[in-house]
Amino acid sequence: MKLETERLYLRNWTEQDAEALYQCAKDPRVGPMAGWPAHQNAKESLKIIQDLLLTPYTFAIILKEKDEIIGNVSLNIEEGNLSSAELGCWMDVPFWGQELGVEALSEVIRIGFEELKLKELWASHFEENNQSKRLQEKCGLQFRYKKENVNCPLIHAIKTKYFNYITREEWIRSKENLS
Repeated sequence: MKLETERLYLRNWTEQDAEALYQCAKDPRVGPMAGWPAHQNAKESLKIIQDLLLTPYTFAIILKEKDEIIGNVSLNIEEGNLSSAELGCWMDVPFWGQELGVEALSEVIRIGFEELKLKELWASHFEENNQSKRLQEKCGLQFRYKKENVNCPLIHAIKTKYFNYITREEWIRSKENLS
């Protein structure tokens, strides 16, 4: 599947993307903020692609201008759950603050509500991850609850996690208000 926004292409990951994924995910400011360690090499990135990213609604974010992978955006649908799905998004550090995450996540939200007819979407972020908090707010997700003492075994940490949601009705109303 390939999607297009004003500045981005979103397409499914392939095993040939391992080096590009490594270049994005090796920065220690990226993964640990989301609960996973920085990638150590392209071989590790290939394994992550094979084990986690080869799903129908997980997309490499490609900056049209440079034809370069700059991050990941996903809609994670639990098997058998046709009403709700988890959103995910991360981006390589040089591309932070340019609203590219908002552009990518907004397109995936549209797919979730328009094409998949989901009833609600949710995302989470750790307390210190202000970038994810702002991204989720800009895409219309609203705080619902938090969990304290969440174990993050991949980075050997205990954190506080915030959960934010948007319903299809809220998303439709936000689109109508823009018209």
